[in-house]
Order: sequence, then C-alpha cells, then structure tokens
Amino acid sequence: MRSPGNGLSWLAGANARLPKRLVVAVLLMAWQIAPSRAEGGGELYAAAAAGQLERVETLLAQGTDVNARNPAERTALLGAAAAGNARIVRKLLAFGADPNLADKRGVTALMEAAAHGYEEVARHLVAAGADVNAKDGGGVSVADKARKNGQGRIAALLEKSGAKPEEPPKAEGGEAKPAEPKPEDATPGEGQADAGEAKEGDTK
Repeated sequence: MRSPGNGLSWLAGANARLPKRLVVAVLLMAWQIAPSRAEGGGELYAAAAAGQLERVETLLAQGTDVNARNPAERTALLGAAAAGNARIVRKLLAFGADPNLADKRGVTALMEAAAHGYEEVARHLVAAGADVNAKDGGGVSVADKARKNGQGRIAALLEKSGAKPEEPPKAEGGEAKPAEPKPEDATPGEGQADAGEAKEGDTK
C-alpha cells in the first residue's frame, strides 16, 4: 500500500493521464486521510504521557515525527518525562527525540524530571545532551526546580554534570547579601550581658 506522500507524488506524475476532476478528488481524499502534524503530535504525546509503550512504538513505526508537538507545544518526551516513564523516554531518545525542546512555558523534559524527582529519567536525558543550565519562561533553572522541590540527589547530579551552583540572593546594590549570623556566632560578651540582665531581673 502506498503512503499518502508516495501516493501524492504518483498522482502528480499521472496528472496528464487521468481526468482532472478525478485527480482533484483523489488528492482531497488523501489530504483528509493523512494525519496532520498537530494530530500526530497530540496522539503520540497522549500515548507517552499515559505510559502506553506499545502505542508509542506503533506510532513511531508508522512515521509519526518523534518531535511533533501537541496544541500546547509539548512533545512526547515532555509527556513521558513528566510521568516518570524511563522506558518510553529511552525509546523516544532512541528515535531521535530532542531533549532540549520546550513547551509554551519554556519547560523542558529535564525540568519535568527534576521537579518531580525522577532521577533515572533525568540521567537518561543528561546522557542524551539535555541542557543542565536551561531556564524556563520565568527564569527558573533546572537545578533550581530540583532544589525547590526537595530533590537534592537530582540537584547534585545536575551540578556534577555542569549545572551552575545556586547563587546567593543579591542586595539592592547588586552585591551578594552577607550571611546572617547564627545564634552560636554571638560574641561571648553579648551572651554574658544578656545572662547578667536576666539574673538582675530575677533578683528584683
């Protein structure tokens, strides 16, 4: 059976041999049957996000673009990473999925894995060349997402892979704020004075 693309090429060459109305009718039918890029991306994304490995394999075997996007501009790799499905992530990467494609919010697959604590997925993505210093639309980096969600192991993995360490908050002048002294950092004089005042209050 000819694919829609091959069929269209064949019809273009046979235009001189077939009635014009018939050619137009067949072209319209082929256009309606062939799935659009957006539809293919939506179906592949849904299968990847739901953990349907066999369906993902079928769609890829049928020629669905592994980097196709759904209406929210999310790829199948983003869906699989957000679900923590390492097997589908590996399958998509093997078919050439780009680990650095982001959705409308600037979120990448590695950000999804880092935020949700999927260490195995994060390792596969880093090994595939995912940008460990990427930032989303709000300026939040991959490592910051891991730290803010309590994913210390993934944050350490990212830093070991080249992610920049967390920067200290800056003061209004642009300089880093000095660290606030801890209670044990108080000078002996200050502590003795406080103790002396407390004793005087007890004697009154």
